[in-house]
Amino acid sequence: MAVSKEKKKEWMELWKEKLNSSSGVWVTDYISLTANEINEIRRAIRETGAELRVVKNRLFKMVLEGEWEGLSEFIEGPTAVIFCPDDGIETLKKLKDLSKEYPPLKIRGGYLEGRILKDKELDYVAKLPSKNVLFAQVMGSLLTPLYNIHSALKGLLSSLAYILTELKRRKEKEEGNDG
Repeated sequence: MAVSKEKKKEWMELWKEKLNSSSGVWVTDYISLTANEINEIRRAIRETGAELRVVKNRLFKMVLEGEWEGLSEFIEGPTAVIFCPDDGIETLKKLKDLSKEYPPLKIRGGYLEGRILKDKELDYVAKLPSKNVLFAQVMGSLLTPLYNIHSALKGLLSSLAYILTELKRRKEKEEGNDG
């Protein structure tokens, strides 16, 4: 069944919109996967906030211009593209795990935060902590000195309060002895 020009244009606009709103994009090969397996992968990917789309290669290559042009080298054969609006690293980790469960699923390459990645770079990036984990680590590093200062000041204030209470008690005792 032939696809109308309007439908093709609609797809291209959708893909362009998805690319522009993504911090990461992963290109995969899904040959030899059944429809049910692709749906399972799609469901698992959705848990990371990403979306898997099967694309028409010729049309998708037309969409890849400018900063996305480097992805063209990965577009051949049966192609599924994963668009990651949030954390591309978390989605890549999920894809790596899924490729163990579904061996025909191959990650050809991708785009993350302005950079085209392939081969060993994918393995390296997949081992990195996700954005949320990195953010938590940085915040922890920044907050630790503040917490230490807070604890020290709290200790000094407690000591000052104890000293003032003791001085008051002694003064009242002296006044009691004088009267």
